[in-house]
Amino acid sequence: MDLKVRLWMWNHKYGPLVHLSLLFYVLWITGLNVLAFLLLPPIAFLAYQLMPRGQPSGANKYNAIVVGSGIAGLCSAVKLQEIGVHFTVLEKGKHLGGTWWWNTYPGVACDVISHFYCISFFPNPWWSRAFAKGPEIHQYLTNFATYFDLHPHIKYNQKFTRSLGLLCKVTHNNMERSVKHTLWQFHHKYSSIVLVSGLVYQLYQLGWSNLIWPLLPCWAYLVYHIIPERKIPGAEDYNAIIMGGGFSGLGAAAKMDQIGVKYFLLEKAEDLGGTWWENRYPGAACDINSHLYSFSYFLNPWWTREYAQRKEIRKYMEEFASYYNLYPNLMFNHEVISCDWIEADKKWLVRTKNGKEFKANFVISACGGIHKINMPKFEGEMNFNGTRVHSAKWDPALVIDGKRIGVIGTGASAVQIVPSVASQVKDLYVFQRSAAWVPPRYDSETPPWKMVLRTIFPFLTTWDRWWNYWIRELRFPFFFKTTFAFVAEKAMKQLTKYHKRLVQDQTIAQKLVPDYAMGCKRVTPSDTYLQTFNRDNVHLITDKIQKFTENGILVANGNQKQEIELDIVVYATGFDPLATLKAVPTKGRSGEDMHKNFGDAPQTLKGIAVPHQPNLFLVLGPNTGLSHNSIITVIECEINYIADCMKHLILGGQKSMLVKKEAMEKYEQYMRDNLKNHVVSSGCESWYQNKHGVNLSIWPNSLTNLWWNMRRSDPNDFQFD
Repeated sequence: MDLKVRLWMWNHKYGPLVHLSLLFYVLWITGLNVLAFLLLPPIAFLAYQLMPRGQPSGANKYNAIVVGSGIAGLCSAVKLQEIGVHFTVLEKGKHLGGTWWWNTYPGVACDVISHFYCISFFPNPWWSRAFAKGPEIHQYLTNFATYFDLHPHIKYNQKFTRSLGLLCKVTHNNMERSVKHTLWQFHHKYSSIVLVSGLVYQLYQLGWSNLIWPLLPCWAYLVYHIIPERKIPGAEDYNAIIMGGGFSGLGAAAKMDQIGVKYFLLEKAEDLGGTWWENRYPGAACDINSHLYSFSYFLNPWWTREYAQRKEIRKYMEEFASYYNLYPNLMFNHEVISCDWIEADKKWLVRTKNGKEFKANFVISACGGIHKINMPKFEGEMNFNGTRVHSAKWDPALVIDGKRIGVIGTGASAVQIVPSVASQVKDLYVFQRSAAWVPPRYDSETPPWKMVLRTIFPFLTTWDRWWNYWIRELRFPFFFKTTFAFVAEKAMKQLTKYHKRLVQDQTIAQKLVPDYAMGCKRVTPSDTYLQTFNRDNVHLITDKIQKFTENGILVANGNQKQEIELDIVVYATGFDPLATLKAVPTKGRSGEDMHKNFGDAPQTLKGIAVPHQPNLFLVLGPNTGLSHNSIITVIECEINYIADCMKHLILGGQKSMLVKKEAMEKYEQYMRDNLKNHVVSSGCESWYQNKHGVNLSIWPNSLTNLWWNMRRSDPNDFQFD
């Protein structure tokens, strides 16, 4: 579509509000408060007009048929798109337009003034006549369908022999929440530039021109970040399949919308959320600060805790999907069972468990870095009369009150489960193979006044994010690189004292102190875990598990054996990162099996591009995990890299791209060199490594370094066809 239409729509949509907001600010700072208050009603009205109508909860589970592609049909399609209902427009002709396509007699024109004969939310300043003629109206409708991306949903030459019933049913129980987020996102996006522009104007009026120049770089930076990313020319001819509905999948879907690539997101579960849908164990929460554990372009000033809990994180993800209108392309209960590259078509054939097939130019595997559970085998476990459950498969209906519970493992999940259930159970036994470093988390509820300030002044939310980001980045070389091991040693001494200070029984306290370097395994911050061992009903078991019995678990320490009677055993044993990478059988060019080629030490380019697998991209692939900062930022960096790869292919008019062997080997050498002085290579065993001690999971450097490495793709790393 002509760029002038998009520019005009952007100006028509945001221009009046920006201008009035700037005028309000100028009047306010010049002391004309009464005149400034008079502008509030029109500002509120314009802001209301900008608000997308909220997508109802569950609307994506319904679909609709729109019969006809005239003005009525196209407007209906936009409304269905807005509320999140899947839709298809069926047109009996070979082009959209309705009466303005069929009626081609000489002199055909509208008898209503042109500016009234158009859709209110898509005005046209370029009518060439007061009463538009047929061809010009038809062009207007074509522009309308292009602007709202309706073409992929319109099927032509479809004739009907009977009427169609109502196929959609929608409820509006999410409106208030969506409106709130939409208003704040607009405020966050434009308020800073309005304030800086007002300040520049005021300084100019006062004649202090010398003070304006230092503000111009700041103004230019803010302007750059509000300019929407342009769609890639020709991207509408390509499509992608995204596997996984967690943070990675949702972020990839939003990016596909931005660059213009059509897509479907396939999620095996019945709703979005990924790991935050599956992990429902008591106390499930994030161990990264809330403002950092979110997309940089979709901040949330209303986090109720410094470290968000599972339900609130899922709520945030639902808001994200609604705000970016992703629901129409999300397909739940679609578990992918195979991906096969069809060389003749230069496309992927993706099959799902429910028998559906999809063809796509690109496949983005966004299944997450921790997806397949690790459930160790024990002798006699099938003879156990009680309940066995993995933390990632927790049943909310499971009754634990008054029960004897055993938790196997002391990793991140166990550190959250143990203090959450201790007060409800009769006895709690924690089976520890190796202790975990548990620094304080400093979690707390967010006071209402903080949320109010962050809502009014969005830069405070941005400040919180950047503060937490750089604190973690500055700590990285001292705690995760062996170059500064002396700093980490001092920190471990202090943390050891902290462990012993919180646990009353010093014998137990000593057992809770790890014997490996901090960061070699995942650090698990908590404000309540260590104190839980002061309870009379909580027992730390460090003896080796010998086998399961009918009534519990038999542990042994040399010749001494003890049977611990249990009602429920919880496997808090984490995930298998290698199995996660091999979750979906994938065969690329010449039938190359990705899983076989991976072996037990997968090699990729930047954890994203895979050898022998054209147009396949991994999100959170090998060696892209972090032990010190937010994984959401990693996801953003990888998705931007993937979009840049697609851009090279599309603009070059190519059909496939495949990573070159020499580029991959150069990257793998970079990884080996940088892992040498990382703490994960210091000798301890962890889930970061395979059975040979090779690190599969962790990025060896800072997050800033990862961003620099993935800021853009190099077309010379790929072979294009």
